[in-house]
Amino acid sequence: MDSKPKITLRLTQFDWLLETLALTALLICISFTIYIYPSVPQMVSRYIGISGAPVGYYSRNLLWTFPLLSILLYSLVSWVNRRPHLYNYPREITADNAIHFYLLACRWVRLVKLIFMGGFAYTTLLVLRSYSRMEKLPDDYWILAGAALILAAVIIQILRFRRNKKTSGQRR
Repeated sequence: MDSKPKITLRLTQFDWLLETLALTALLICISFTIYIYPSVPQMVSRYIGISGAPVGYYSRNLLWTFPLLSILLYSLVSWVNRRPHLYNYPREITADNAIHFYLLACRWVRLVKLIFMGGFAYTTLLVLRSYSRMEKLPDDYWILAGAALILAAVIIQILRFRRNKKTSGQRR
């Protein structure tokens, strides 16, 4: 097994933006659960049957599942993202190309983290909104705008990767 160079990467402004958005989604998931939890009944229905009546109940403590999974996933992905030399790459990593490939790989991991944190925050909002007795909660169009921004970031990354692939092929 060949040894890949260990390099400490500096975050670009775009990387900071991705990290900030992922952390914001995590904090939304946690804070919204803390805010809504007291207004949720002790027992909540699992789902509603065809007749319109609840088909089973579980404790409201189960609502902490999404925030706890979010914290675990955020921590794990952040830990993995600090070790790009452990990733599996399609090309041989040398001291010359390590920074380029490490930056691309870490950015993809940040995008995946943001998508997961946004998904957990969205799911948490939907679940808590369905069980809370509050009338005004965040509108769905904000979530759609967030999803559009994430999709735009992924498309930008794909276009950058294709551009870098073409230019790196011309250098050889």
